[in-house]
Amino acid sequence: MKTILKQFNEVVKQYGENIALKEKNKLMTYNELETETNKIANYLIQNGLLNRTPKGRMATDLAYRHLGIEK
Repeated sequence: MKTILKQFNEVVKQYGENIALKEKNKLMTYNELETETNKIANYLIQNGLLNRTPKGRMATDLAYRHLGIEK
């Protein structure tokens, strides 16, 4: 079973220049989305807002937050 992150990384590698998001007149490719999400992740890590386990996986509380945002 693949994680969402692993699936996303595969999509970025395969379809990097394809459109990932479209909002009104703004388009974002998968590569651009990868860059922006990396910025957010790095900010969260640097400011102690995101912990990583020794294996590099995000803490489960982040999964809860993400699902809460999605709802």
